[in-house]
Amino acid sequence: MVSLVAYKALLTVVLAVSGASSGGITYYFNQRTTDLNNRVVSLDEQLNSSNNQVSSLNNQISTLNSQVSQLQSANSELGSQITSLRAQIATLNQTSTVQTKVLSQGSIDLSGYGAAVYIPFTVESDIVFATLNVTFSVSGGYTIRAALLSQGEHATFKDCNCVFYGNYTSLTWLSPDARSYTTIVTVPYSGLWYLALMEPPGTGSGLTITEAVTLTTRQSQREVTQTVSSGSLFVAFNGISYVSFTVTKVPAELNVTFTITDFIPNFPQSIALHLLGQEQHALFQAGNYTLTTWSYPYSTTLTSSRITIPSTGVWYLAVQEQNPGGGFPATVSYTLKLTEWE
Repeated sequence: MVSLVAYKALLTVVLAVSGASSGGITYYFNQRTTDLNNRVVSLDEQLNSSNNQVSSLNNQISTLNSQVSQLQSANSELGSQITSLRAQIATLNQTSTVQTKVLSQGSIDLSGYGAAVYIPFTVESDIVFATLNVTFSVSGGYTIRAALLSQGEHATFKDCNCVFYGNYTSLTWLSPDARSYTTIVTVPYSGLWYLALMEPPGTGSGLTITEAVTLTTRQSQREVTQTVSSGSLFVAFNGISYVSFTVTKVPAELNVTFTITDFIPNFPQSIALHLLGQEQHALFQAGNYTLTTWSYPYSTTLTSSRITIPSTGVWYLAVQEQNPGGGFPATVSYTLKLTEWE
């Protein structure tokens, strides 16, 4: 009897223990399944993020490839430009000659109120570029000024009281008062020029200048001449007719020829010529005939006259009629040829 009771008790304990173990196992597997699902979701999110990054990197690579292609194209274009520039430089080296010569070097004494010294030099007509390299120093703590003068400016300047009083006439270039000074000055066109070294206004102390002046020029071997205007021009009695033309580079020269085709011996017509810049042309139109770049006196004909053009821009040749015997206009046959150097 005892054995049966013990058996029942043991069986009860085994069944109880067996049921508890089954519940624990189920709980354990459910928990592991949840953890694995969470890890799968996390890995999916990481995979999506990686795919997005890969897509972004692919876009960046595509953009960089496009930029590389553009840079290669720009590099090719720059290479072509460099080749072209080298060819131009080679052409310039073949067609032009650069020369530098000393115009003055040493010591110059200035003494007396309004004292000045002039260094003359010439820029030839076939020069396409000219510069002065000016260096000076002054003894005794004094100062001087330098000025660049064309032939016409020099003719007026040397006979005025400009140096002492400082009421300077027209100048191409003027330096500041200086004890020592170095500069490069562009000479704008060909012809006879003067570099003036002078005391400042109101002074007359004796001083010594140590100076060096050189001229650098580039001479072209290619001369280009073209007819800029020609034909038959009617000029009214005591009237003015204008012919315009454009200068694109200096130095340049204008060659003018003309003749009066309806000349009347008993009442001879004659004309004068005036070369005018734009401001001078405006003054001429207003009746002020005092300012001209070049003038030719009243005549019936002109076979040739080469005129230096000082600057680029629009220019005018004024044809002015005069009839000493009275009352007759003139018909003028003319030709204008412009010469430039390259």
